[in-house]
Amino acid sequence: MAVEYLRAKGVPDLIDEAVSKLLKEQPDDVSTFLLRHFQEVVEKKKAVFAKGAEVEVHGMLVDTALNGEVGKVVGRQDEVVLKLDEGGIRHIAVANIRSVANKQCLEVGDAVQVVGMTLDKAANDKRGKVLEFVTKVFVSLPSGHRALHSNNLIPLYDDSEKKHSSLYKPGTTVEVHNMLIDTSLNGQKGVIKSTQESVVVRLEDSTIKMIPLYNLKAPTDAPIERGSEVEIHGMSLDKTLNGAKGVVKSINLKVSSCQ
Repeated sequence: MAVEYLRAKGVPDLIDEAVSKLLKEQPDDVSTFLLRHFQEVVEKKKAVFAKGAEVEVHGMLVDTALNGEVGKVVGRQDEVVLKLDEGGIRHIAVANIRSVANKQCLEVGDAVQVVGMTLDKAANDKRGKVLEFVTKVFVSLPSGHRALHSNNLIPLYDDSEKKHSSLYKPGTTVEVHNMLIDTSLNGQKGVIKSTQESVVVRLEDSTIKMIPLYNLKAPTDAPIERGSEVEIHGMSLDKTLNGAKGVVKSINLKVSSCQ
């Protein structure tokens, strides 16, 4: 059960990617390196669900008819899954949550209080603990407007976005912005040391995985791009994925920089 949960949440992929990057760069301060690495993962995930982004629905277990539909993001809302002290589970917008201990950055397990609710005013002042953070994405689909969990959406990219990613070449000067956890980095400038492309792949068993580009090979020498048939190889942690085949849904770019 535990292994199935971890695989469903993509944890092996996240860890494998982090360890591969860690071994490649071998930083002195491992804790800070991992903090920034996973912050980049979070920021990248949020960026792909910007208004107007094209997405595909997948992994719906109840409303399965939505799977495969393609639409555009019309809005999003970051929420906290809250276990109330009085009992029950609630999804509350991050803007309506305040830390009891006056912490600026909330974490799973923190004690919080509900504030500023304008419709469900009875929820104000209720307290509880943070179970997890989720992103609700409002999508315009052929079947109508839907509010879906971000885990049920695959970001799709067009050629213009691929050209935009070419701006992030080693040696390029960049400035950090929109960091929500390690906010001290905002405004800092640095030079790109390296980039890493991660590929969203739909496997033959219909599961979705994010795999580093260097862990994929195509049947031919053709470049890997959206729609390419690929095979996974060289995974050091989740070795069960080696040999699995699938189709590329999108390619993401991650940037490593230094001051």
